[in-house]
Amino acid sequence: LSCGNMTVDSGEACDDGNQLNQDGCSSTCQLEPAASCVKINEVYYDTIFGLEAEGDNEWIELYNACSFPVDLTNWTIKDNSSSASASTTIPQLNLISHNFAVLSPSSTTWDFWNIPIEAEKIVLGANIGSSGGLSNTGDRLILKDNNGVIADQMSYGDDTAIFNLPEPSPIATEGRSVARIVKGIDTDTAADWAYLANPNPGTNPHPSANPLIINQVDDILKIKVQQELIPAAGDLNNINQP
Repeated sequence: LSCGNMTVDSGEACDDGNQLNQDGCSSTCQLEPAASCVKINEVYYDTIFGLEAEGDNEWIELYNACSFPVDLTNWTIKDNSSSASASTTIPQLNLISHNFAVLSPSSTTWDFWNIPIEAEKIVLGANIGSSGGLSNTGDRLILKDNNGVIADQMSYGDDTAIFNLPEPSPIATEGRSVARIVKGIDTDTAADWAYLANPNPGTNPHPSANPLIINQVDDILKIKVQQELIPAAGDLNNINQP
């Protein structure tokens, strides 16, 4: 097979060196729409009481998995509110290739995090989704382009509308986020995700020096990265150590 060799051969429209879908160039080396490029990569849904403000200091991280920039101006983010108007519009944002954008209702959010200088920081000016912001116990996020096409979606906690990603005990632990295990990799399943004890906006969900340990026990995915990842559900029994 020639697809994936970094050369645009006969019958190919692109070749980005892999055979993955949803990164702008499909597994058969055909161009994909820009909406397939941008992924919800991390969600900080439960702020720390007494330090941060609920709603104002929540944030989501987006990642452009494609080899070309994507204009996200007037794209929308919606949570599980039944109200059709409960969506947040992204202001002007042109997200360059393989880069992150961190979006938050308030600029005060930047005071709490060491966000890499190359990452985009976008102030939304309104809570993410519904007026109360993201739920601490479970919610969903739906990202749509400016034509209303769903670019990405996910759910966490007690919201299982997209997939089942139960929060580890103790539920609603402050200062916790949920993130993709590998940036930009999207199989539309809970297996793409893990909870982070130490969120890190504007960068990869975990350092490459800490290998992922993934186990399937009783049909519940358990994931751990040393000192950083919390298993998606259950306890740590039978988790292999590096």
